[in-house]
Amino acid sequence: MNILCNICQELLTPSDTLLVIYCGHLFHNNCLTRWLKRSATCPQCRQEATEGKIHKVYFTHENDKTITEIADFALEEQVNNLKFQILLKEKDINFYTTKSANLEKQNVGLRQLVREVESEIKQKNSIIQDLMEKIVDLQKIQLECASFKKRLSEKEKELQEYREKESAKVAKDQVKPHQEQCTLDQEENQEVCEPCYLKFDNNDTYLFEVLK
Repeated sequence: MNILCNICQELLTPSDTLLVIYCGHLFHNNCLTRWLKRSATCPQCRQEATEGKIHKVYFTHENDKTITEIADFALEEQVNNLKFQILLKEKDINFYTTKSANLEKQNVGLRQLVREVESEIKQKNSIIQDLMEKIVDLQKIQLECASFKKRLSEKEKELQEYREKESAKVAKDQVKPHQEQCTLDQEENQEVCEPCYLKFDNNDTYLFEVLK
């Protein structure tokens, strides 16, 4: 019959020093002693485990050979258990090694993608910078165009005034002899032509008045 210590999970052998609690649960002496330093309860059922409720247990065995066989069997069980645990750990190691390799491949691809994106962003930033500089240049050109338009408008206004003055001067020179002739005709009581007298103001502009 194989009996385990509930604390260390190892087999109890007749050669071990064993302790039993009043509740009936059996443990190695060292295991239970260390346990009771932390908690005064049974590790298995949690009932109270005071000094008066703990007793040593002694196995009656047939001979030393039987004890040796039991000890060997216990050691073999422990070895098999450890081998099984090692096998599980090796499987875990292989699994995580493969997973790590796959993740590393993904990281390589992601790093390449990041470099491509950074390069694209750099190119776009350069284009944006060029466009901003062009916008500044266009704004300067717009300001210069506005200034030229203003100056052009002023020059056109000056030219219009100059043309009006020249037209008034030419008209004055053309109609002044006619006005003088009409005046002489009126003084001599001769028939007067139907045009008009020409009046000039201080700005050399002229107005026609039809003779009634």
